[in-house]
Amino acid sequence: MGAYKMDIITIFACVIAAIGFIIGRFIRKLGKEEIKPGKNILKLIQNLIFGIILIFLFITFNLGLILSIAIALLFTIYAYYKIKQNKKISLIVLSAAIATTFRTEFFIYTSGTSFIYTLIRGIRTKEWKTAIKNAAFVLILSLILIYLRLL
Repeated sequence: MGAYKMDIITIFACVIAAIGFIIGRFIRKLGKEEIKPGKNILKLIQNLIFGIILIFLFITFNLGLILSIAIALLFTIYAYYKIKQNKKISLIVLSAAIATTFRTEFFIYTSGTSFIYTLIRGIRTKEWKTAIKNAAFVLILSLILIYLRLL
C-alpha cells in the first residue's frame, strides 16, 4: 500500500467535487425566480445522481451491476418521496464513495458525478454558510478517508 500516494490529481478531484456547493449557491443567487418552478426536477435529478454514485460504490465492492442498479434505484425512489432527509449522511456516503473508488477505474467518474450532485445540492441550499460548511465537510472527509486508505 505504501507505493500509492495522494497526488495532485486526487486532491484536485476532491476539490472539484466539493466546490460544486459554492458554484451551485452562486447560481441560486443569480437565478432565484428560475429555481422555484424547477424545485421538484432538481430534487429528482439530485437523487438520481446520488443513485449513480451509489452504483459506482457498490460495483467497487463487487456487488454486481444488476444488484447495484436495483439498490440505487430503490434508494432514489425512497429519497425522492421522503420528506425529511438526513443530509449529513448523504455527505458522508458521498465522501466515502470518493475515497472508496480511489485507485479504481471509477475514481474520475465518481468525482465528476459528485461535482454534479454537489452543484445541484448547492443550488437547492438557501444559505451561503450551509454551502461553505458542506463543501468543507466533503473536502476534508474525502481527503482524510483517502489518506487513511493509503496507510
